Amino acid sequence: SAHQHRVLLVQVDVPDSASYLEELSRVSILSSCTLILAWSDTEAARYIEAYKIYENKPADMLQGSKDTSYTGTVNRLLTSIKGVNKTDVARLRARYGTVRGIAG
Repeated sequence: SAHQHRVLLVQVDVPDSASYLEELSRVSILSSCTLILAWSDTEAARYIEAYKIYENKPADMLQGSKDTSYTGTVNRLLTSIKGVNKTDVARLRARYGTVRGIAG
């Protein structure tokens, strides 16, 4: 992809970590990295899982939808159903008119 984002995931497992975290924060800023802190193995694993889920998704999926119109709302509602895409939604709306009509 044309855009790369560098992430530094750190599991904090030492007491009195403030000085270490301050230095890591400084290095992250100077290196244009995003610093993510996890306080357990489970939390770190969840961050990695979330990253893997979204790594090949388009940016607009992560940024959220800007369209608050009725059509945009219906599109988001119906495309949240696995296997339903925007073309399907357009066909359903053309045939049944409203969400109430689609739900029948």
